[in-house]
Amino acid sequence: MESPSLRLHFNIDPVAKSRPRFSAINGRVNVRTDTKVRQFERIIGLMAKNQFNKNADGLKTGPLKMEVTFFFKRPKSASKRIHHTVKPDLSNLVKSVEDALNGIVYVDDAQIVELSVIKVYDSAPGIEVFIEEI
Repeated sequence: MESPSLRLHFNIDPVAKSRPRFSAINGRVNVRTDTKVRQFERIIGLMAKNQFNKNADGLKTGPLKMEVTFFFKRPKSASKRIHHTVKPDLSNLVKSVEDALNGIVYVDDAQIVELSVIKVYDSAPGIEVFIEEI
């Protein structure tokens, strides 16, 4: 029996998760995520809902394998290179996608037990995500 899998494609510029910002007001600590990251995660979530019918398939609840490819528009200075070796960092990119899919594709990103991530140059920016139950 083949394990259920899902492939998602997002035609959007990848955005890396930034460090949370802390502030204290009247002795209470507030934690904020950058506005650009929040908007990116919201858009990815909406796009994922359109591609993944939560009602038909239900949230994935078991252990997951995730493969993510980040595509960046190739600048003229990188005409012969394939891999994107400048910022943003790979780990921060994948964190924003993992968080965006929480509660939409899977219950929590802690379910991801195997992860493969790459960032490359391409003719157009985007993100491709493959998720498989294992």
